[in-house]
Amino acid sequence: MPEKPDVFVRIACHELESWYLADLEAVEQGLGIRGLKRHQNKKKYRNPDRLSSPSTELEKLTKGVYQKVSGSRAIGPYLHLANERSNSFRVFISGLQRIAGNEEA
Repeated sequence: MPEKPDVFVRIACHELESWYLADLEAVEQGLGIRGLKRHQNKKKYRNPDRLSSPSTELEKLTKGVYQKVSGSRAIGPYLHLANERSNSFRVFISGLQRIAGNEEA
């Protein structure tokens, strides 16, 4: 199917929490929990798209502070757009940048 420049289709078929686990500094800032970013180099957080239940992992990591709606609202403003630990996040951001006419961020 040919690409149309004015159409952007992405289907989030896994939990968005994998994007948050890819950027623990943003989680730390958004939720006000110190010390989370030190976990970023652990194997499971280097490629969080592979986790079977990112939301469960995020709830455990934050000791229940993270809640889906309020947590997403709190973390979102702090997400680093250049983060490449989550391939699905990288593809999503590059798609948005492409349709916005901004290939670089």
